[in-house]
Amino acid sequence: MPKPHQHDLDLNPPSKAGMRSRLWICSTALALPLPACATAEEVPPPAATPSAPVATRSPAGDPGPAVETPAPEPTLTFKNSRDLAILLEGPATGRSVGRFASRNEGVAVEFDAHVVAVTGSTVRLEYGDHDAARRTGPVFELRDVAPAVLGIEGELAEDDDVRLVARVTSYESESRLLLLDPVSLTRRS
Repeated sequence: MPKPHQHDLDLNPPSKAGMRSRLWICSTALALPLPACATAEEVPPPAATPSAPVATRSPAGDPGPAVETPAPEPTLTFKNSRDLAILLEGPATGRSVGRFASRNEGVAVEFDAHVVAVTGSTVRLEYGDHDAARRTGPVFELRDVAPAVLGIEGELAEDDDVRLVARVTSYESESRLLLLDPVSLTRRS
């Protein structure tokens, strides 16, 4: 008779030792309900998390070994990041802005902003719409920005409302600017 596969249903009653190991796994594994319990041989490996490395094959179908590349980190938004929401609704300067920048260096953020100033290839932005009655959050600066590279038609101008996706670079306390490296910038109406 062929050996049953691991996923086949075992209709034979387990031995007392098998029952003990099944109960032990059930009682120690995150308090799973009894029907979801399994013996040590049946326990599947843990699911991959978004921050776990991902194995990929070499490009062009090369039969070379798999290469591990880190999975992309999620982009922080007002809705999914309490820290970003506090930054955007908080003071324009101070230690909290510096702490945010140092904790999130290299992390992508996405939010609505408006252009405050454009000087050559430098763009300064503030959170929210240009006609908002109340200003909150720090002044952001993008350096070495080429609108054509970001896919923006024409020149950016003061009071343009934009959707910004950028990576956090650093906070300059002397100039009171939170520096960002742009990923994409789109005009909003």
